[in-house]
Amino acid sequence: MRRKELEKIAKMKKKMKKIKKINQEIKQSQKEKKEIDRRCERTTFAEHLGYVHIFFSRALKPWLPTTALKNSLPIPPPTSKYCPVRLSLWKDFPVRQQEVYGFVCNYFQPTEDDPK
Repeated sequence: MRRKELEKIAKMKKKMKKIKKINQEIKQSQKEKKEIDRRCERTTFAEHLGYVHIFFSRALKPWLPTTALKNSLPIPPPTSKYCPVRLSLWKDFPVRQQEVYGFVCNYFQPTEDDPK
């Protein structure tokens, strides 16, 4: 009698371990689903630009080439390409930039008042 009870207890422990493992898998699947849902949420154009800005500002890291690298990679002269010989100040750049930015924002996320 005692032996049968011990076998039952051992079987129950195995089943409990399986149940615990299944519950952990369910929780993990729910976390993954939440993450997928979060990534698939619709965003506004302004939010998208913010994410792009964060992504690119982290990915781009300026560096200075070493002397050895400078000497081993000569920059070929531009041939059959436009190459400015001087740079000049673009005085109305901030104004033009804001105009273009406003146009792009309006295009991707028009307001209710804008014509369709």
